[in-house]
Amino acid sequence: MRHDRSSLDALPVDPFALELVPQSVAQEHCILAIGLDGQTLRLVLPTDFDSETGRILRFILDRDFTAEHAERSMLPALIDHHYAAANSDITNCDAQLRVNCPKHWANLSPTVRRNERTCGACNRVVYFCYTQDELDRRRFAGDCVAFCDPAMYGSWMGMPE
Repeated sequence: MRHDRSSLDALPVDPFALELVPQSVAQEHCILAIGLDGQTLRLVLPTDFDSETGRILRFILDRDFTAEHAERSMLPALIDHHYAAANSDITNCDAQLRVNCPKHWANLSPTVRRNERTCGACNRVVYFCYTQDELDRRRFAGDCVAFCDPAMYGSWMGMPE
């Protein structure tokens, strides 16, 4: 399968698969782990990915993988986004829940927009915020939000839409 921008933005990413590929490997080889079928990883690879790199990757990951493809230029921001967002906590949830939302960004249902997901517990849209200003603005508006502080997480460049 070959992905375009909209299908990549709406692509569900399994957090367990993401954990199997170190972020440095994902960034260096421009790959995104999206799922796990038994012991076989499902990856999105750049269209110019070559077989020699595939052999190296199988050795590094110590497992086989299946491939879907996308243009290389679309993958870096998406890789950074998913690693940053994977375990971001959800805050500003509906007061009726009376506790912090039990979900993490990676467990929410994807939508057609990369920075929005839907929570099955409260049926609200949750927004991934890329900056402290956006986080403050969305919290003030009463939106459910997820945020991963780049200063605490490491260097990444989010591309909101």
